[in-house]
Amino acid sequence: MEHGNSKCIDPWVLALLRCPLTHEELRDVSPTTLEKLISRQSAGDLVNHQGFVCQEAFDNGVINESATFFHPMRHGVLTLMPGEAIPITKLR
Repeated sequence: MEHGNSKCIDPWVLALLRCPLTHEELRDVSPTTLEKLISRQSAGDLVNHQGFVCQEAFDNGVINESATFFHPMRHGVLTLMPGEAIPITKLR
C-alpha cells in the first residue's frame, strides 16, 4: 500500500463514512501531511485525541473535511474510534 493513497477504501464506502468527532465527510490524506504525521510519530511527538502518545505505527489514513483530525489506518484497517483520532491543526 502506498502512503497517502486510501484507494484501498472503495470510494462509495468512504463517501458513507463520517468523522466520529465532527461528523464531517472524510477524504484522503495528502502525501505531505501523511509524511509529517509519520515523522512526528517516529519521533514520539504525536499525541491522539485522548492525550496519549501514538506508539502504534500507521501506514495510511483519512482526514475530515476541515482537516482537523487524522484517522489512522493500521495494517489496512481504518480506525474511527474518537479517542484514536489525531489532531492535526498543529502540523501546519
